[in-house]
Parts: sequence; C-alpha cells; structure tokens
Amino acid sequence: MNYRTTAFLLLPALAGCGHTHKLANNPLTLLLGHRTDTGTFFVDGRQFPVSNNSLCEMVGDTTAVTCRGDDGTHFAWLDIFSWDPKTGQITKTSLGTIPGERPSEMTGAYDTTTRTLSLKGVQRLTDGTELPVRSLQTFTDDGMTLKFFVTKNGEEQMTLDIVKR
Repeated sequence: MNYRTTAFLLLPALAGCGHTHKLANNPLTLLLGHRTDTGTFFVDGRQFPVSNNSLCEMVGDTTAVTCRGDDGTHFAWLDIFSWDPKTGQITKTSLGTIPGERPSEMTGAYDTTTRTLSLKGVQRLTDGTELPVRSLQTFTDDGMTLKFFVTKNGEEQMTLDIVKR
C-alpha cells in the first residue's frame, strides 16, 4: 500500500478531528509515496540519463510534505512543500547536491483541471546569481511527470525531464 492510498483510507478515521478537510483537498497528497524516477538531465547542451529513487512523506500537520531522493552515487536532493488551504498557494524549497547551487524557492498552485502543479521562483547560485526557474509537475493515473526550467541570459532552458512511477 502506498502513501496516497493510506492517506485516502485514513480520511474516514480522521473525521471529527479537524484534519479531514485539509487532507481531502490537499494537492500535496498526490506527491506521497516511494517512486522510481527516470528521465534526462540537460546541462550545457549535453544530456545525461537520470535514474533515482525518491520518497515523499507528510510532515507534522497535513499541510507540509518532504520529498527526498538520490541516484545511489553522488546526487541527492530534499524538497519541502507547504500548502496554504485558505489561498491554495503552494511553496517549495529545494536543496540539491549540484556544485555551485544553493536552495531554490518557488511558489504556485495546483490546477485540478490539468492535474498540474505549476511553480515559479528563483534558484540561487553560490556566486550570488539568482536565476528564474519554473517547474511543471503533472499527475497521471500511474505516476507523474516533472519538467524543470531555468532562464539564463534571457533564454529559458529545460534542465530536467523526469517520469516518476
């Protein structure tokens, strides 16, 4: 049983404790569970295959999720998502082990029609540069896709194209 199934099975048990409404409408529950990530990382005009394992878990209350993963060799990351049930806004802070990068911060919302989490923000580099970034995470019946874009010198470039199952 995965975390998404567990969250939805627990909804009736949480009735009356104040968390049912938050869980039932919380788009972050779509992130929950273990995943195998495959795809492509793009850097400096070159492509590199990606193969990772990741885990997303609810943290503390029902409005925060952490996702972490690694490729088993040298790359790892930690994403922290929070959701404001009053505004629907989602905030993400992301930290990875790519040399020269510092945490990125993004905000956005989940579109129930397209089943897409759209976030925009900045990625800070260790030299003080701030680059505009955006991500599109689209949920499907059997997983999700993630596309990540960075704008350098006024030109947006896709840097990550991942399928998570």
